[in-house]
Amino acid sequence: MKQREKLFHRINAGQWLAIFVLGNALKWLGLGAWFIPMVIAVVGLHFLPLARLFRYPPHQLTGGALIALAILAPLASGRPDNAWGPLGTGLILWASAAWALSPRAMAGPAHPAR
Repeated sequence: MKQREKLFHRINAGQWLAIFVLGNALKWLGLGAWFIPMVIAVVGLHFLPLARLFRYPPHQLTGGALIALAILAPLASGRPDNAWGPLGTGLILWASAAWALSPRAMAGPAHPAR
């Protein structure tokens, strides 16, 4: 249990470090409008190791959906600073949480408590 906790904290620390470094790099490069899509992508990426750490494959779907959204929302709207990224992120995370709390997910073999 202690090892899993350490890894969990390292993954989250890595996520925040990446957001800080990449956010400053984007600002320095004059690409500050890309901050939100970058954050969405980094959050999505952080779900991938969590899926393995907690043996919970639905986190892979959540991470993949967030990464795809970070790429597709700017392409679809023609600009990185659009409302579709934050809105889509909220919907993906709410859907992920709703699934995790659903009776079907709780009964399945992929539930993190098992």
